[in-house]
Amino acid sequence: MKTLVTLATLLVTASIAAAQSSLTEPAPAPATASTAQPATSAPPTVDVDRYAQLVIDYGGTQGAMYVAPALAGGVRIGSSPLWWHGMVLASSAKEVDESSSTGSTLQVRGGIEARGCFAVNMVCAYAGLDAGLSHTGYTDSNGMATSSTAPMIVPRGGVDFGGDHVRIGPGLELGVTPQGPVAGLTLAFGLQW
Repeated sequence: MKTLVTLATLLVTASIAAAQSSLTEPAPAPATASTAQPATSAPPTVDVDRYAQLVIDYGGTQGAMYVAPALAGGVRIGSSPLWWHGMVLASSAKEVDESSSTGSTLQVRGGIEARGCFAVNMVCAYAGLDAGLSHTGYTDSNGMATSSTAPMIVPRGGVDFGGDHVRIGPGLELGVTPQGPVAGLTLAFGLQW
């Protein structure tokens, strides 16, 4: 017991002595330009709140297949990760079971998406949900015409790569209309600012 009290006394005495010496030492000089250490921080990133894309969409809807150019764009909602999204797609289309058919497809849609970036904005991902209208019409090799206009819901997701302003990336769309599924593989070429 006597040894334990002696050790505790030595520890308390040493702690008090160390505290008193730090109180009596002069304060360090303020940092100057020549003695200041450079701040370590992440590289600066560009804060973007708009984008525009040319999208190539390989897909199918309402019994037709298409390879379609589309225009898409988005605007950030405040400073949140949520964005308003819009897209217009127009192209020739062919009936799924008959390659000699001729026709067209048109989609107009809009929705909301969440976007996030990694690796100092070099890799970004998005997930969203669009609603809109799809019109598809085609004529088969027997001259039978089919035309359909329907509302559509399209969940979408993908990634994009690039710098602060120029981006490229693949995506996937899997949606539904009353006439059947909507599916597409996309490749987007975009600018953001």
